Amino acid sequence: MPCTIVTQPFSLLAVGAAGAGMADGQALCEMLVDPALYSPATLPRAVSKLLNAAERRRASDLTCLVLAAAEEACPTPPTDMQAVFVTNSGDGATTHAICAALAATIPDVSPTRFTNSVHNAAAAYWSIGLHRPTATTSLGAGPNGLSAGLVEAVLTMKENDTPVLLVTYDAPHPFPLAEQVLVRQSLAIAFYLAPGCSGPCWQLGLSDEPGESLPPALSTHFDGHSCAPGMIWLSARETPRRVVLPYLDGLSVVLEPLNA
Repeated sequence: MPCTIVTQPFSLLAVGAAGAGMADGQALCEMLVDPALYSPATLPRAVSKLLNAAERRRASDLTCLVLAAAEEACPTPPTDMQAVFVTNSGDGATTHAICAALAATIPDVSPTRFTNSVHNAAAAYWSIGLHRPTATTSLGAGPNGLSAGLVEAVLTMKENDTPVLLVTYDAPHPFPLAEQVLVRQSLAIAFYLAPGCSGPCWQLGLSDEPGESLPPALSTHFDGHSCAPGMIWLSARETPRRVVLPYLDGLSVVLEPLNA
């Protein structure tokens, strides 16, 4: 089918990132220019400036990673900003720890672990840190999660005419969950999106064209990661071009640059 445009123009104002071998959004973009340079590195626990000390202790490692990327993309969120958080299948380390606790001779699940196990935990910590009840959406959308999150984000902008922070993230799951969720590296990427053309401007559509793939140097590490379509998009942003992101079977997300 021909590409069907489903949204009005929107701008990508800023990008934040935190992950294995990538300290920030700038490091991510530099790596995308020359993917052969990517080398996974030991990932220290990310530090969120948004949370107080007690909340930082309670938050999971993955939540802290998510907030580090979000805070870089948007250090001072507008009061009307909404947010979309999307992952392949959630916080596998926390889920594994709870399953192991339940399987113990004397089951004992930490209340903090249970709190961190819910799918909107990262979104909740974001709202707590901002002291705001502004709407957030949390999606579990499999290996092409960014594409699903992008559709949700641009439709939210269309409906409410407000900026949206889109954050996509994943971390490796412990065995045996790792046999089902093929995420190899920890990475969170945040996209600060706004309605209209106040920055690099794009329009989103849907098509049955096959989605593009990551280059081999990155697919080894990030195939199956919800961030993968976002990395493809950011690669196309360097010299703005039309990009086709994998989404569902037989359906792709198309992004058209409007001010290339």
